[in-house]
Amino acid sequence: ELQRRITAINAVTLYCGVEEGAPSRHVQRGLPGTVVGSPVQAAESSIKTDKRPKVCFCCLGNPHLTMRERVAEYSTPGSLSRHFVRKNVSKMHAGQFIDCMDCGVHLKTRTDMLIHAERFHGTISR
Repeated sequence: ELQRRITAINAVTLYCGVEEGAPSRHVQRGLPGTVVGSPVQAAESSIKTDKRPKVCFCCLGNPHLTMRERVAEYSTPGSLSRHFVRKNVSKMHAGQFIDCMDCGVHLKTRTDMLIHAERFHGTISR
């Protein structure tokens, strides 16, 4: 009986080819192969065309992040808003500034960053 189960598990593993890992709590990835072109181009297109995008404009413009972190697409615009506040706005200190790589705007305060995110990138953080 045990050998039959082991054989069945191995057959399914060979057929599927994907090993399960820990579930992601914050980022939902799309199906592979659904995006035409590079992931950066798809993310930039999303930021520029979607009314409420699911890609963080701050992360996309940050060359210090990995490519996976830069183009991460969140499951809902609300998830992106939570990420934006937790990872970008709350970590901005007094005297620090951010340059929006997409717009070329110099953001000096948290308020400037929140207003810019809502007006030009559709990231609402209220």
